[in-house]
Amino acid sequence: MGWKYCTPPEAAEMLRCHPSKVLRLIHSGKLQATDTSASGGRATYLIAVEEVEAFLKRGSVAPVKEATVPKEKPVRVNRVGFHRRYYA
Repeated sequence: MGWKYCTPPEAAEMLRCHPSKVLRLIHSGKLQATDTSASGGRATYLIAVEEVEAFLKRGSVAPVKEATVPKEKPVRVNRVGFHRRYYA
């Protein structure tokens, strides 16, 4: 049986998070990955699909937050206009 690998952006889709979160998990050691970069080059990682599935089973990913509607900002009173109106 051959091993199946995915890149950090593909793992992020599986985990429903941002790819930078996957890279932080790799750097912290919570998610195992193989560095395939040439010596001295930019780090490129391959993650076993089985590792991502095991990570999901451990329940290590925070649940996705529901979208919230931003609160409306209060209307600011134009004090300059107030003084012009009453003290002109």
